[in-house]
Amino acid sequence: MFKLAAEVFIRGGPLMIPLVSVSFLVWALIIERFLTLRWLTKNRGKESLEPERFLPAIRVLASCAPLLGLLGTVSGMIRTFNAISLHGTGNPELLAGGISEALITTQTGLIIAIPALLCYEHLARKAQGIIRVLKKRGIEATEFLPLK
Repeated sequence: MFKLAAEVFIRGGPLMIPLVSVSFLVWALIIERFLTLRWLTKNRGKESLEPERFLPAIRVLASCAPLLGLLGTVSGMIRTFNAISLHGTGNPELLAGGISEALITTQTGLIIAIPALLCYEHLARKAQGIIRVLKKRGIEATEFLPLK
């Protein structure tokens, strides 16, 4: 399994490095938000943590992943056309490397982006629910304050 992943990583070309970096970062942020929002839901008396923290970063990283994949597609197709201009179309093996790079980076970008965007939407809804509860609690608390 590791050998296959390493082979795909290498065949995907140089843009696999930022794609994998984006993947690790976005999933670290998603896991942190899931744990924090779960903790906030269970410990309603602790309002010191920001429910929406890191959500914009998750959205941006998830949106960047398919763009990086598209950049890899362009890079792979440029590589393919360079091979065609140097060696013609007679050797399909020369063309396969660039086409493979293009497809792998596109696929990787989408594999990162789709679940990350779904998680973002779930986390954003959960954070909004916590904020509504906190606002309601704040309004209820102000009812007990003496008027001057």
